[in-house]
Amino acid sequence: MLKVLLSGVLILLLSQPLFAEDKEFSIYQGMISSAGKIPKFIIVNEREITLAGDIKVMDSKERDATLSDLKTGKWVYIVSEHTPDGPVAKKIYIIPKHVSKRDKHNYPFMEKEEKTKHR
Repeated sequence: MLKVLLSGVLILLLSQPLFAEDKEFSIYQGMISSAGKIPKFIIVNEREITLAGDIKVMDSKERDATLSDLKTGKWVYIVSEHTPDGPVAKKIYIIPKHVSKRDKHNYPFMEKEEKTKHR
């Protein structure tokens, strides 16, 4: 019985890298309440969002933007990866306002991001 248990634990340990490669992402939108710690993080919806080193920042028409465009009071649509230390933003789209479900069709990137969920 002990051999079976140890074999099971060994299999789980050896397969761990496979689990680590399966990343989870979240997609949400909100207003930036603090951008004072850029390039490290921003605060959106009372949540500290770490900014990835290779983050992509774009406007609502999917044109390139920069970290300096992320200002307090701006609405953003964020694609973030789950990490043990909290969410890490991989993509941020600057949007003109909160976008309701029925208006998402006006922003093709939203439909694309939500379909793929970056997997």
